[in-house]
Amino acid sequence: MRHYSVALLGMLAFAAGAFAQQAAPPQDPVGTPEQLNAHLTQWEREMNAVKSLSAECKRIDVNRVINNRVELSGLVKCMKVDAGGGRVDKLAFLQLGEKDKPDPVEKYICTGELLYRFSPRERILYVHKLPGQVSDDNFIAFLFQMKAEAMKKRYDLTLVRPDDPNYIYFDIKPRLEADKVEFQRARLVLFKRNYLPAQLWFEEPNGNHHTWELSKVTANDPAVKATDFVAPEKPKDWTIKEVKAAETENRPRVIRPAPGP
Repeated sequence: MRHYSVALLGMLAFAAGAFAQQAAPPQDPVGTPEQLNAHLTQWEREMNAVKSLSAECKRIDVNRVINNRVELSGLVKCMKVDAGGGRVDKLAFLQLGEKDKPDPVEKYICTGELLYRFSPRERILYVHKLPGQVSDDNFIAFLFQMKAEAMKKRYDLTLVRPDDPNYIYFDIKPRLEADKVEFQRARLVLFKRNYLPAQLWFEEPNGNHHTWELSKVTANDPAVKATDFVAPEKPKDWTIKEVKAAETENRPRVIRPAPGP
């Protein structure tokens, strides 16, 4: 289920001799384990107080295999709701489109138990059932309800640029084999003033790069309503297709571009 959702610009190669004479680019300074733990703890504390989130977003996808670059922009909304029995559902709305074009290229609505994926090119509304705790293992949960200890166990985390006055930078490498299939390295950037997400960059094992950039990020936005995450009506002349459970369970853990028809 490669529907979840990114930027590497091409560079001119110099002659091998000229390349060898150049010094290696300087590496980012690295923070101490104590600084890393302090930021993770504060991030968890700040996110616990966030019940809803809205932001304008831009996603840049670079496919190095076919030498292709795509840029989309749009809106994302998230909300946590008490589903009873100690369970918390993460609701989400994401819409992305091309510049100066009114119709979205990608659109998703997650109601907690179901994920609706719009495919305008196919004129199909895909419906994915999210059984059990499957909705806890995705990009929304990663940003929206993180747990510091769980993060350290699952990922190899490094705090870089610790003295930056405006942002917090985490370099991330996967520990689990299941995560290594999805990405080989990533960088997450938070706004230092409130620990809200500003950017996520990640690289797939095949070298493709993806970048999410967020702006106008608003926590506990009163404009975010539960009605934003209800099951949508099928667009006229579209088809509804229910996705098999096995396909849903094998979805990527990071948001990828939607597949072609």
